[in-house]
This record gives sequence, structure tokens and C-alpha cells, in this order.
Amino acid sequence: MQSVRKSAWTLAGAVALAVAVAAPPAQAQGNKELMSIRMAQAMATRGITESIVGLKIRSQEVFFSDRSGETSVDTKIQAAVKGVKHARPKYDAARDIAISEATITLGDVRNVIGKPVSYNNVTVRRIGLGTNTESSRPFLQALRAAEIDAYDQLARIIVGQEVQSRSRTENLVLVSDEVRTSLMAAIWGAEVKDYGWTEDGNAFVKMTLDVRYAKDIFGQRIKYTGPNVIEVTGQGAQRDDLRSSFGQPGQAPGRAYDPVDLNLPTRAPPPEQPATGGSVIRR
Repeated sequence: MQSVRKSAWTLAGAVALAVAVAAPPAQAQGNKELMSIRMAQAMATRGITESIVGLKIRSQEVFFSDRSGETSVDTKIQAAVKGVKHARPKYDAARDIAISEATITLGDVRNVIGKPVSYNNVTVRRIGLGTNTESSRPFLQALRAAEIDAYDQLARIIVGQEVQSRSRTENLVLVSDEVRTSLMAAIWGAEVKDYGWTEDGNAFVKMTLDVRYAKDIFGQRIKYTGPNVIEVTGQGAQRDDLRSSFGQPGQAPGRAYDPVDLNLPTRAPPPEQPATGGSVIRR
């Protein structure tokens, strides 16, 4: 009797499988949406790591009175993160943009310069966005640029920067004028308070920092007499007009996300032509 019942269940399973295989899906789903969601989760995890462990910043800028200048900011972080939790992701199907909120509850953490920091079980939240669609990518790139600019501004306020200048006149006429600035710092403890895009498609990120979490790259105490918490607004653009001017390249059923409309600007630039228990260990 047992073998007969087993055969019956096997037959029923085979019939169900045959029906499932034979029935064509209403709409075949690819992996683009899944990969965009995975990318958003990775970006959110990076944001948490930058907030609690911190990141090293090196920036340079040069400006001339007779031609265009340029700025550059390099950031670096390497750490092992454990205990990050991701909320149910949201997805803008029209633009293929996923958004993920990550949280982690922390106790003691060793930051980017190797100093132990006690967060006393504070829960940190950060947002990450991801896309695999070319037309949506500039919006997210501009947002990341604005985030990096905010970190750079915080470092300039607290740590300061080195300034070099050279000017020359001939016959009472200015013939050359050059200003260079440079900065190296380590920042941790920054929080993103707001972000978005302006009507022209440029991005902004509002960030705050308690200055007691800041030191210079050598771990020396910063002599800062301003308010304990400062706020800056970083800005980021979708393309480099200065370089391009010189000819240089500048919800369906069963899905594991909620629909969301990010309210991005409709006008985009034309394309160029040819939880508790979490821990962080610094590596």
C-alpha cells in the first residue's frame, strides 16, 4: 500500500510538472531588474560602511584666470561588514531604477584610521540606488558625485586645505593667475539627511557630521572651534561640459519589490556622440 501511494504522489507530481512546463508564462522575466536591485543593495551597504567606518579623501583643484580649471576627488575604503539588513526593495520599472534601504545596529567599531569608536547600539540607515539602463545611469552617477562632493566639503571645513597660488603681470596687465588647493583627510560618522535632483538634472546631497568624529589623515586631533554638528550640500552633474567643449569624452505579481516613482526630472542631457550584532572590521 505504501508503494502504491508513493507512486500516486509521484504521478501527480509528474503531471503537475508537465503542466507547468507546457504552459507558457504570461511574460518572460529577465535579470535586469534583479541585477538593478542587487546593485542598489551593494550601494546601500557601501553607504553604511562609509558612514560608520569612514573613508579617506584626497582632493585637488586648479583654476586659471585664462582657461578652464579642474577638480578631482579620490575616496578609498576597505572593510569587512557583517550584520547589514536590507528592507524590501522598491523599483521604478519605467526607468529601471531600484532603491534599497540598509540598516545596521552597531556597538564598537574600528574606523578607517584604526581607532575604536563606540556607537552604543545606534542603528545606522543608508539608501542605495542601482540601474542597468543607460538612460537612467547619469542620474545615479550625478548623485554619487554629489555625495563625494559633500564629503570633500566636510573635510575642507574641519581639516582645512593647502593653498598654492602663482600670479604674474606684465606692463600692468595680468598675464597668468593660478590657484591650486589640495587636501588629505579621513572622515567618519557623516549622515545623509536628504538627496534629490534639480530641474536641470543635477543632483544634490545634504550631509551632516559631528566634528568629534573627524581627524586628519595622520589621526591627529583637529583644532576646530565651530559648532559640533555641521551641514553641507554636495552637488553633482551628469556630464562634463568643460571637457566636452574641447572634444574630449566626457510591479508585477510575484516580484520581491515595491513600485516607486523617484520623480526624476524629465529633461535629461543628450548622450555624448563619438541589525543588532552587526560588526565592522577594518582590513
